[in-house]
Amino acid sequence: MPDGIKKPLRRIADASGLTGILTVGKPKNIDPERLRMVGEMLGGGIKGDAALYEKAKTEFEAKYIASYGEESMIEAAQSFMFYAGKNSDKTLRLAWWSKPFPGNFGDWLSPLIVSQYTDSRIILQSPVNAASKKHLISLGSIGRFIKSNSVVLGTGISSMDIELNKKAEYISVRGPLTAELLKQSGGPTVTSFGDPGVLLSDVYDLSRGATNGRVAFVRHFSHTGLPMQLPENFDEISVMRSRPQDIESFVKALIGYDQVVTSAMHVMITCQSYGIPCALVSFEGAEENVHGTGIKYEDYALGAGVEVMNPSVVPLDLRKFDYQGLVRTIEVSETKKAEVRDAMREALSRFGL
Repeated sequence: MPDGIKKPLRRIADASGLTGILTVGKPKNIDPERLRMVGEMLGGGIKGDAALYEKAKTEFEAKYIASYGEESMIEAAQSFMFYAGKNSDKTLRLAWWSKPFPGNFGDWLSPLIVSQYTDSRIILQSPVNAASKKHLISLGSIGRFIKSNSVVLGTGISSMDIELNKKAEYISVRGPLTAELLKQSGGPTVTSFGDPGVLLSDVYDLSRGATNGRVAFVRHFSHTGLPMQLPENFDEISVMRSRPQDIESFVKALIGYDQVVTSAMHVMITCQSYGIPCALVSFEGAEENVHGTGIKYEDYALGAGVEVMNPSVVPLDLRKFDYQGLVRTIEVSETKKAEVRDAMREALSRFGL
């Protein structure tokens, strides 16, 4: 289809929830009783219904041992419960990408960081579903799912081949490339930039001391199945985590390494929030695994006021590859962090928070 037809149709599908309907999958070959119990745990977590969650959890544990997939769903339920089950009379609906379970570190930074600035209950607004209520949309390359009743805080894009919703309330976007696309879509001029991921150092006030002489290797979740060969001084750390205690452990681990080699953008952003030396990579034969055209890296860097780091393609066997030339020590300035904090507070004020 021509862009003049394709882009508006995609925007309408995303805004109406049709994308969610068309992409939802149905589990197969699962005991329906097990599925019901795990589903009730997950549903209780998403709604913040502790009674429903605990009842289903007790019932499940009395009869079954969780499989890996069920454990992942239960971990996600616990994560949802942490945010949705807060003791508060205020509620904030927040759009973020919660799957694949138990959750991808970068996506789950959204509720983690937002919760640093409000004690409200945080309820998931699925990006791909219709949104009947006003909601916040923040971390992630999910700009295509911005809706007319979205309040936008630091959201980015992964491709210019979309059309952004011009009717939303825009407080800030990830960077100037997202802002440019918004203007092309007939939207307002936005001049406040910055991925809220740079504020992770506000959540965990950590300083780098003596390091362990080793390198942390962290893959983007789409690279999980690659048959990597790692040097002896590399330790692999999984990015699949969503519970706040697991994210805290992950960040504390990264702080203790000499360097980080990663194919996950929000791991790189975490490093730049703390000033951890980092190399951003992709892998031979898997360059297309991460969604998008790659513009998000430049968009982020220009928005954060740091050196642009695009992923460098490296071999699957890193044992004889000299990666040191790819490592950069970059730290986001306090001035930029203050700008992103101000945008956060302004966005929350639109909900009376």
